[in-house]
Amino acid sequence: MPDVEIINLDGKFGVMAGGVYDASLILSKSMWNSENFSVDGDIVIAVPTRDMVYVTGSKNRQEINKLKSLALKDFENENYQVSPYLFRYNGTAFERFRD
Repeated sequence: MPDVEIINLDGKFGVMAGGVYDASLILSKSMWNSENFSVDGDIVIAVPTRDMVYVTGSKNRQEINKLKSLALKDFENENYQVSPYLFRYNGTAFERFRD
């Protein structure tokens, strides 16, 4: 696995791991914590394609709405689709985010 890079964009994050392994990061329980992602509420992610992982907080309504739109757009228009949905980390696993 290549080095993981977390990009902090003021309340939202991008996660990169070489472009091929990015989506598999959801399996790494040690990564999804407040030390790596200081978000408002629970960690919410979008993984529209294998090389795109977006992160924000469950209480950040503005970013949640942006993430929904971005995830759907990327899923529909990019290669190697994973999911158009958002997922919330419950402390042990990701579950589909419903608001």
